[in-house]
Amino acid sequence: MGTALLLRSILLSEESYIIDFGVAPMQILFHAIMVLVLIFAIAKLLIKPVQNMLQKRQDAIQQSLDNAADQAKQAEALRLDYEEKLANASKEKEAILEFAYASAKEKENQIIKDAREEADRIRDRARRDIDQEREKAKDEIQQESISLAAAMTEKLLHSYVDQDVADRLVEDAIHGLEEAEWSK
Repeated sequence: MGTALLLRSILLSEESYIIDFGVAPMQILFHAIMVLVLIFAIAKLLIKPVQNMLQKRQDAIQQSLDNAADQAKQAEALRLDYEEKLANASKEKEAILEFAYASAKEKENQIIKDAREEADRIRDRARRDIDQEREKAKDEIQQESISLAAAMTEKLLHSYVDQDVADRLVEDAIHGLEEAEWSK
C-alpha cells in the first residue's frame, strides 16, 4: 500500500516528479520478478504455440513448394515424353508413307509385269494363229494347185494321149505334187 500512497502523492502534488527508489526497493524487486514471471508465462503460453504454429505453417509451405517442384518435374517429364511421342509419331508417319509408296510402286511394277506377260501371251497366241492360218492357207493353195494342175494336165492329155495313159500321167503328176516340198 505504500506504493499506492507514494504514487498518489506524486500525482497530486504540483512539485517536480522525482521518484525516490530508496523507499521501496523490495517492491521494485517484487515487480521485476513479476515482470519476469509474466514474460516467462507469456513465452510459455503464447510464444511457443505461435512459434509452433509458424513452424507448422512454414513446414506446410515447404511441403507445398516441394510438391510443386515434384509436379513441375513430372510435368516436364510428361512434356518430354509427349514431345518424344510426337517425334516418334512423325517418324512413324514417314515410315508408313514410305511403306505405302513402296507398296504402291511394287504393285505398279507387278501390274506392268503382268500386262507385259499378258501382251507376250497374246502376241505368242497371235503368232501361233498366224502360223496356223499360214499353214492352212498353204495347204489350201497346195490342194488348189494340185487340183488345177490335175485338171490342166487332164485336159492336155485328153487332147493328145489316150485315156489309160492320161489317167496314169495324171496320177503321177498328182503324186509328184503331193510329195513336192512347198517353200514357206
